[in-house]
Amino acid sequence: MVGSKFSNESTRGSAKAISSMLNPKGLTSATVTKVLRRLVYPLLKAEGFDDWTSRCAWRRLGQRIDAVDFASLGTHEALGGPYTPCSFFVHLGIKTPALGLLQGSKSVPEEPRPHTYELPLQAWLIAPVDVGIPGPHLIWNVASERDAEACAIEIAKQFREFALAWLSRPYPPEELLPLVLRPDPEVIVQQAPNGATLRLSAGKFESPAHNYMLARLYYAIDQFSLAAEHFEKARWAKNRKTGALFLFRSPDDDAELRRLAEECARKA
Repeated sequence: MVGSKFSNESTRGSAKAISSMLNPKGLTSATVTKVLRRLVYPLLKAEGFDDWTSRCAWRRLGQRIDAVDFASLGTHEALGGPYTPCSFFVHLGIKTPALGLLQGSKSVPEEPRPHTYELPLQAWLIAPVDVGIPGPHLIWNVASERDAEACAIEIAKQFREFALAWLSRPYPPEELLPLVLRPDPEVIVQQAPNGATLRLSAGKFESPAHNYMLARLYYAIDQFSLAAEHFEKARWAKNRKTGALFLFRSPDDDAELRRLAEECARKA
């Protein structure tokens, strides 16, 4: 136990020392948060984002959830690259009533604070060439408080120009279904002039995740026969070598998909 304690303290000390070397003197994630809170967060609060941690915000409208995450890069990710640990991503996520959370999400339904990566519609704001490392990049590089302010000003601009609109559109299932039916590797729902995209996490074409997304959309428009077919298909994965199908989900997820398939079959 003593060895474990000293080992943990040593690890934390090493991480702190590395972070100090990678970060310019006096720059911390708290500094960046303070700048974001001053220049960006008021825009989201004015749009109804009323549930906050220091770097995440959620808005709930009925069964819909919108989320924004200003996720720090961290010391480990910054090693070996041109970025500082105070650099960050800006990740958006949207759950519509028709789509729900992505299959396998761990969020608690009674008090939903899902991570943005658990939401089916996702986007990253892109750092332009004149902010941080020449880009465009998903990482907003912060090497000084001045960089943090420049990033925050640009992020606020992107929210005003397109991101707030993306976070407010309804995305009806009738609009998304034709996009998911295309055999494209990525389903792009919106695209901004600077190259930022809002994508639907529909999975590889004809994969279990893709079938699950189709099932949700068919269910939302009362196409119960097709919904039943795709909920059943979503239970199975294909062995790449033999082509044989096998059940691969957890028992709870598989039971839920089977229940949904049976429910839709009865309604068809």
